Amino acid sequence: MGCKQKIIFVLAGCLILVLVVGAGAIAASKTVRLVVNGREVTADSPPFLYQNRVFVPLRAAADALGVKIGWEAKNQTVFINNQQSGSAGKEGEGPTAE
Repeated sequence: MGCKQKIIFVLAGCLILVLVVGAGAIAASKTVRLVVNGREVTADSPPFLYQNRVFVPLRAAADALGVKIGWEAKNQTVFINNQQSGSAGKEGEGPTAE
């Protein structure tokens, strides 16, 4: 392979890389708003769209809904507890965080 062919090959590879990464960045930059009961909720980490799925920070959503959440590291389990209408698990099951 000649020197010109190597340069063209490297430049083509860089161009493809830039296009692929740029397309992902454009798709990720679409703004997703979190609205709960008609109010927009702001969070430390903003919601985002990835592969046609919306990812929302659970803490922000739970706080906006007025429910308690907890994390049990041992089992890597999130607990969501709504005292008014029951809970996602059995009452008193798992830790809750304020």
